[in-house]
Amino acid sequence: MRYVPLFKLFIWLSIVLVASNAIQRQATAWAQGRDTVVEDASVPEDSASAETPMDRVNATMRIILEIWLRYFFVTTPLIGFYFYVFFRGRRPTYPPHFVLGLELASFGVLTLLTARWLRIVWVLVPPHATLRETWPQVTPVLLAAVILATTAMATLAIRRFYGVSTWKAIAASPLLLLAPFTVLVGVAFAVTFGILVFAS
Repeated sequence: MRYVPLFKLFIWLSIVLVASNAIQRQATAWAQGRDTVVEDASVPEDSASAETPMDRVNATMRIILEIWLRYFFVTTPLIGFYFYVFFRGRRPTYPPHFVLGLELASFGVLTLLTARWLRIVWVLVPPHATLRETWPQVTPVLLAAVILATTAMATLAIRRFYGVSTWKAIAASPLLLLAPFTVLVGVAFAVTFGILVFAS
């Protein structure tokens, strides 16, 4: 907030998100024409195909982060809503919570955009390059770095904004993940409801 107005940052992030999605689609289409193996950078790996519990956790987290990235306009107000529910005793109105949610979501999206551009570079790497062999080992480290960086930023912001202890701020930082979960549950409910309605 000291260097960049939050709403201006939100608008620029939205523009960068749209541009990144377009670039990712073009890069994927070009790679599909170059390689015999079809690769899609926009679709996270299926969690059912994971071989170990850690692989399943990584696959689930990639899906959650992808939802956060794709539905930025929806998840950001939800983050502010959850902060309002849990901290309305300290801030009785919704707008301050929305501003905090916007700040944290912007930081999270900046971090995720870095991971997305690494994925775009990965698509453009030739099939037999050395990076292809090392990428599966690097991916969990990058994912852990994204989660830790966002959690640390959220903990610091919550502690300063609401004046709570560090432990309470750490306990509240997972509220950022409730927004993508809400979108995921809402979509699943809508699809299930639509199937039940049209199938009857």
